[in-house]
Amino acid sequence: MVNLDAFLLINTNNDFTKQAIGCLNNSICTETIKFYISTTEVLYGELSDYINTQKVHLILHKSPHKSLWRHMEWLSNYSKSDYITFLHDDDIFDRNYLQNSFCMITANKPYAYSNRTQSIDKLSNKLKNRKHIPRNKSIKLNLSNILNRYFLPFERTVDFPTITYKREVLCDYWRSNKLRNLSIFEDVRIVCYLASRGLFIEHKNSNLYSYRINQFQTSNIRNEIDRLRLISWLKKLKIARLYRSILVLSAKLQYLVYYKKPTRKNKYYSKFVFRMRNKLIKIRNGE
Repeated sequence: MVNLDAFLLINTNNDFTKQAIGCLNNSICTETIKFYISTTEVLYGELSDYINTQKVHLILHKSPHKSLWRHMEWLSNYSKSDYITFLHDDDIFDRNYLQNSFCMITANKPYAYSNRTQSIDKLSNKLKNRKHIPRNKSIKLNLSNILNRYFLPFERTVDFPTITYKREVLCDYWRSNKLRNLSIFEDVRIVCYLASRGLFIEHKNSNLYSYRINQFQTSNIRNEIDRLRLISWLKKLKIARLYRSILVLSAKLQYLVYYKKPTRKNKYYSKFVFRMRNKLIKIRNGE
């Protein structure tokens, strides 16, 4: 019988965190789905009153992990389950969300399964310009679908916090990619790896998980060096040459618009950046 471990990764203590804990406490629990909170001893001491320990198992660390990826890798090796998922501590989700994910992986046995989401702001209001129409259907995603979503304009990436992984495949990824040189863009390589290995399913019911857009997210960090490393990785992908060239060109344009630091030498570019970049980011976020 298939089983699932759901880990809520807690790195902060704020109202978002308490809402996420409440969602986990209220989620439907079965013998085949286990709930965990993975956090530091200090944060647990601050948040223990909000956690239903009769329902949620605790994994306490003496100090924080160096990165989200190291935390995920540690938990991947800790778990003995067939499938695992990592919930973020600033998002909220329906009580049926994990049960629905479990039903989908049981029926399809994918290498990875993800869910479409609704985007919300810091007050948990839905962002009007970034809505996904909820549909009760699933689609298969291949490597080209994934690459298009990350590197072509007007595409939405896979909603990374919703991914449920076949644990053995994710462990293979950690062993094959020990150098974490993509930093905040490691998710791109992970998702591409999963899609290239086997069946990747995305469910279109966006009412089950709400993805919070806020200033604390790593996706809002404009790190020029990390973005250049991602482009370098893209250039080395073994895909059709023309297709790769199109993706690289698009990625470079996105780098210029969203990431490249303005310089005094190029006054026109600097002026464009200061006037337009923040506006474009807000539009992209659906604000």
